[in-house]
Formats: sequence, structure tokens, C-alpha cells
Amino acid sequence: ILFTIVNLSRKLKVDPEKALNRTNEKFRYRLNGIEDELIKLGKSVKEIDPDLLETLWEAQKN
Repeated sequence: ILFTIVNLSRKLKVDPEKALNRTNEKFRYRLNGIEDELIKLGKSVKEIDPDLLETLWEAQKN
């Protein structure tokens, strides 16, 4: 799958390394936001249900 994505990005004239780095930055930013919200709630990821985690993730995407 990885090779397919790299080849597709090249055809689309997108630098695959830059695209991956940007994606990783966005993920880390969103994950940090979720961690901040959990700290405010006094909870850890292990303590919350998947529905709340999904809600927090969607909130970070907006």
C-alpha cells in the first residue's frame, strides 16, 4: 500500500515525504489537543469510552 501511495503522489506532483510529514504534524497536533481535553476532564485515554474518544477526535478536526 505504501508504494502505491508514493507512486500516486508522484503522479499528482506531490512530494510524498512532505505530504507524510504534514500528515504526521496534523496527527500530533490533534492528539495533543485530545490530551489537553482529557487533562481538563481529569481522565486518561484508558479511562474513556470509544464514543468520547471519537467525539474528541472530531472536535480536533474542526
